[in-house]
Amino acid sequence: MFGWRSMQAAIGIFEGTTRPLLDMCERSLHFLTQTNRFVFYQVALHYYLGILIVVDAVEVSQGQDLLSQLVDRRLDAEREAFNTIKLGIESQFTLQGPPSQEDQDNGRVHSTVTTFFIAIDPFPHNVTARARLLTNFIGRKYRRGTVQRDTYAGLLSTLSRALIQLPGSTKTVLLARDLPKGVMESVETDQ
Repeated sequence: MFGWRSMQAAIGIFEGTTRPLLDMCERSLHFLTQTNRFVFYQVALHYYLGILIVVDAVEVSQGQDLLSQLVDRRLDAEREAFNTIKLGIESQFTLQGPPSQEDQDNGRVHSTVTTFFIAIDPFPHNVTARARLLTNFIGRKYRRGTVQRDTYAGLLSTLSRALIQLPGSTKTVLLARDLPKGVMESVETDQ
């Protein structure tokens, strides 16, 4: 119980200090610099992933008494987790490379590369963990009938797009990419 109370206290501190700042940034998201949008994306990603992990652990341990205390935070985390993933697959970041000697000699601008936030996420394992947790959560909702098939397919498609944009440099990412596709195939065979 000490761990539970400590976690609740930490969430309370976050919601009293950092959360209001995140909410303010979110309201002005389109007017922030690309760097500030990326920082917002990272902070939101980590916070909501933490909540989703706690909810998943409580569900696995079948702690219904504790789970009932997380209902509002869970719904908020699920919704915001998808919003953050959508932000990551829709927002672009332009990186400037160092000027080549030829560019310097000719007075040209640096070469640039533009990519999506998710593709340059320094912690791709967090995105894969979030995709797995969200796939499980929305799968349970679909099986209970609280999410319609077309909504379910759209959510899985969003998760799949996010996973495809991640760099395929780790086995975790490569395995996670097949998860939404496999789930969707099983849904289609149930029809």
